[in-house]
Amino acid sequence: MTRLLVHVEGQTEEEFVNEVLAEHLDQRGFSAVSARLFGNARQRSHRQYMMEVQR
Repeated sequence: MTRLLVHVEGQTEEEFVNEVLAEHLDQRGFSAVSARLFGNARQRSHRQYMMEVQR
């Protein structure tokens, strides 16, 4: 039983892992493959900008 958790930055990557990659890896012996949305680089830079504007 091998499980794989993939940290991704965007919704497109999350969908790719959950819909395409998971099926492929399941055929190769992985029992569970899932993606976790970890963050988005663009959103992080936007948050920094918003914090500076609020000051």
